[in-house]
Amino acid sequence: MIKEEKSLELSALIHEDAEVYSFIVTDHEAGPMNDFDLPKGCRLICLYRDEKLVLPEETDCLKPDDEVILITRADRLAELKKRLEHPVGEAAS
Repeated sequence: MIKEEKSLELSALIHEDAEVYSFIVTDHEAGPMNDFDLPKGCRLICLYRDEKLVLPEETDCLKPDDEVILITRADRLAELKKRLEHPVGEAAS
């Protein structure tokens, strides 16, 4: 049984060891979600497609212009940003 329920601001739930991060999907990232390579300690929370909230399943696809919302351990944020800037298999310039 639920003792107490209420709607909370996300910032009130996130402690200093976690970060919420978002990015816009490009043609390069578009494709099946299970092909999207996230570092260990990162999870996709939700995405926005055409201004609408989507709670995706592993079998869904990311589409160009989707806004992806992730949660990650704070110590993994730099790795996440680097991976998004230079996906695995793509040479950094």
